[in-house]
Amino acid sequence: MKWIACTALLCLLASILPAQSSRNLQNSLIWKPPTILQSDALPKANVSRLMVKALRISNLNVELEETNMNQVQQRFGGTFGAQGDAGDALEWLCLSGRDVGGRFVLWLKSGEMDAGTVGSFQWRRVPNEARFDPRCATLLETDKVKLTIPLHPGMSESQLFEALGQPTVRHGNTLLYVHEHDEGSKNGPFTVLNTVSIVLRNGAVSVIEVLKISTS
Repeated sequence: MKWIACTALLCLLASILPAQSSRNLQNSLIWKPPTILQSDALPKANVSRLMVKALRISNLNVELEETNMNQVQQRFGGTFGAQGDAGDALEWLCLSGRDVGGRFVLWLKSGEMDAGTVGSFQWRRVPNEARFDPRCATLLETDKVKLTIPLHPGMSESQLFEALGQPTVRHGNTLLYVHEHDEGSKNGPFTVLNTVSIVLRNGAVSVIEVLKISTS
């Protein structure tokens, strides 16, 4: 568990507007995770429960804020990507895979405040003809990805609402769910923020991005 200044949250998410579509993923090698939302502040949280705190890739359980990025790289390979510095620093690991719904890319991400752990991820459906940068690792077809709730690319909008309910904010096909709660420990009180961003395409979930962060 990490404790950081609450003001640092302001650089994480912003005005809830789509910042980038998947067009660039069709026209170039897939490598860098595109931005779904850009913002300076979050809307008031209205989701009552923690939504996603972990994901499972094959037999590896990845706990957000707990599992080190190096553990994932040691298990699946790939090369770390990086950009920015200080509060804007971002490190990612790109994993390509295929399931019954088609091809996908999974980016595991670690920001400056995550101290080397997986703090967020983006799971995105990509076209069958998509080309991946050689720095991305390739998952085996037996390496299934599963979240802690029944949420996955390809599910229908009605199935999404059954799993998560109505979003905190919606702009067109981009939905944002925000949960926040307070906890306490021997190190003092802290706040847990959990966000799930969804992009719909043709009535189905195309992109899922999850973030979890604890602040004192």
